[in-house]
Amino acid sequence: MSKKDYQDVLLAAGAQLQILGMQESLEDEGDLDNHEMDDNHEGAVLESIGAGLIGIAHTLSGNDNVLSFAEATRDTLAADWSVGPGMGTDPYHIPIIRSQLTRDLWTLFPDFWEEIVLDFEESIPQQRVDWTKVRAYDTEMKRVSRTSNPSVGAPLCRDPEFAALNVKFTIVVMGNAILSLFPDLFKPIAGRLFTNIPNAIRDALRHLKPIIDERMQKLEEYGSDYPEKPVDILSWLMDEARGDERTVENLSRPILTVTFAAIHTSSMTFSPLDMAGMCPDQFFAANELKAMLANVVLTYDLKMTDTTRDTPIQPDTIPDTNAEDSIPAIGRTGLFSYLDAMQFAKHGQDLLMEGYAKHGIFRVPDKRRWQIVVSGPQFIDELRRAPDDVLSFPGAAEEMLATSWTFGANLNTNPYHLSIVKSQLTRNLGNFFPDLQEEIKLAFRDIIPPTEDWTKVKAYGAVMNVVGRASNRIFVGAPLCRDPELLALNIAFTSNVVNSGRIIVLFPDLLKPIVTRLLTTTPKAVRIALKHIKPIIEERMRKIEEYGSDYPDKPVDMISWLLDEAQGKERTPENLTRRLLAFNFAAIHTSSISFTGALFNLASRPEYIQPIREEVEAVVAEEGWTKVAMSRMRKLDSFLKESQRTKGLGALSMARLALQDFTFSDGTRVPKGALVSAVSTPRHLDEEVYPDAKTFKGFRFSDMREEEGEGAKNQMVATSLDFLTFGHGKHACPGRFFAVNELKAMMAHVVLTYDLKMTDTPRYTHVGASVTPDPNVEVLFRKRQA
Repeated sequence: MSKKDYQDVLLAAGAQLQILGMQESLEDEGDLDNHEMDDNHEGAVLESIGAGLIGIAHTLSGNDNVLSFAEATRDTLAADWSVGPGMGTDPYHIPIIRSQLTRDLWTLFPDFWEEIVLDFEESIPQQRVDWTKVRAYDTEMKRVSRTSNPSVGAPLCRDPEFAALNVKFTIVVMGNAILSLFPDLFKPIAGRLFTNIPNAIRDALRHLKPIIDERMQKLEEYGSDYPEKPVDILSWLMDEARGDERTVENLSRPILTVTFAAIHTSSMTFSPLDMAGMCPDQFFAANELKAMLANVVLTYDLKMTDTTRDTPIQPDTIPDTNAEDSIPAIGRTGLFSYLDAMQFAKHGQDLLMEGYAKHGIFRVPDKRRWQIVVSGPQFIDELRRAPDDVLSFPGAAEEMLATSWTFGANLNTNPYHLSIVKSQLTRNLGNFFPDLQEEIKLAFRDIIPPTEDWTKVKAYGAVMNVVGRASNRIFVGAPLCRDPELLALNIAFTSNVVNSGRIIVLFPDLLKPIVTRLLTTTPKAVRIALKHIKPIIEERMRKIEEYGSDYPDKPVDMISWLLDEAQGKERTPENLTRRLLAFNFAAIHTSSISFTGALFNLASRPEYIQPIREEVEAVVAEEGWTKVAMSRMRKLDSFLKESQRTKGLGALSMARLALQDFTFSDGTRVPKGALVSAVSTPRHLDEEVYPDAKTFKGFRFSDMREEEGEGAKNQMVATSLDFLTFGHGKHACPGRFFAVNELKAMMAHVVLTYDLKMTDTPRYTHVGASVTPDPNVEVLFRKRQA
């Protein structure tokens, strides 16, 4: 008989035995009704034997030297970098699954049946008589992590931290498919940048090392068949591992890999993988899934209230690469573009300057895609005028920071808070300015006490605290704006939104809900903020109910304006708190960067201190600390604007996502799904736009305002095709009027209260097109001497 004949006989015999086993199982329904499983159940034995024969047959099939599954896995999942090279070069764990796991199914079944029943009882208690909504996919990932206990056994499989670690590892491995885009030469570097596999191994070791060490001790003392030896994958791995594979770390790696396979496939309801002809653990997975579903139908009623949705791994917004290919590229195309994407992460501004010098429209490689950039005034204006249903600003925010996941979907679908910023916040600047100025004065006194001796201050952190307090004086009022816990929360939330958003966007929509729960602090931030804000909101709601919307002594702050405008479900304390957190993100993130940059410039250019100080003193003597006074401080306004011109908030502005194909006047077509932005810093440093552009001239704009007709358009709040820090057009930053007055009031207070100087070199961190001050740079402060 040929190998093919043997294979056919084994497949037929195995299939027949499995069918007989299933029939035997169906005839014995009493065990399921009693929630009991017999170790010697004939059906289970027949199915296991049949599974073993089919497994042997498939080891005879195919030719891995011609069509290799291992190489396919290495290619699609970058397995060498996501789970480790040993998993591909020496996959000794696969025969263990194919033989021991399949052969011992009948022995293991009572254990994982018990685990299934316990997990369902704990996660969805049977005593509930009302319908309970359950997030199916997320819940099943956690359940499979627990019930697939042949890996490690009980009680470790029930440890919530260990279960969460396995779920997170599964998501990370799937996300690491991005590594397959890099050529092998750069995979080691990309692996260190994008994966957290070493962290997962370290976390797993905390749980697994004591168990492995104990079993190794018993093996050493009693031999491989020591008394009460557990029947699980860890024992089988220790039996088979040789040499370096026998270390605690290398035994932990296949445990994580096997659990990844179980969670990923079983959670989506068993989708067989072709591994040497067949998924080796399909027999375990099929029995596990049948047991889970059997428990469900015997224990619960269930129904759908949502629409069943499948999320494609590649959304339909992937750009038309043919259209993109016609746009000039900065850097190399093809595989080498991924190397240049890493260069863009470090030297984004330099690449954008190169593109600006060469092209009106060009593209640069970012971490996930090509980003299209427009640079000439004509194209920037066309970008500004494009309809929102063609080039979308909210779509771009979602694409870059996953805003519907980091803030909540309702902020995108119902952005009523933006109209509050444009109207009430801007219109009431004069009314609340005394409160703002008072808080600035108190915050500086607390954070940077005026002393006779020079004091080193890490500028960026101190500024974030001052901005947080001053802004929240208008958002939530005093004394809550000074609460240390709320202040720290707002600052941490700001950083988390940026950092987690950049990671979440790398994942397909299917995984974003889970990744969001793992990475973002938004739910926790809302809970903590509610402790402070909910009593205030409820008290004001009571007064509105009792006296009407214009009740006596109604505070002039953001909470009041939100309560005036919010309708329906937006009027709950939780959703109002989400809006306040979003305001804090916008205020703290941008204003802190802007003010710290200006502080670096003032401390390193002391010749500007006295002229600005004299202007502030003269204006305040006439106008007091008022909004009108701020509008008359032209030199101060110019200094802040020049600081933004030379550094700003980043090298790109006016980001838009193409919801439809869009064609610029020169015929350049932006395909649907592409991200397009306008240059800002390269234009700000253009000698034809600003003479001597690379030289910092603090009074550049105040000098320009002296010329006839140039007053308004050279104010800091003014946007134009030549000044894009705040964007331009209808989507220009709506809070810039508040931000500019806040920044001017802060700097006016600094020059009147302190002497300052720089002993450090101003440094900035550049990531792609963004720029932030180095948080370790120090500025010297002391009480003003003259």
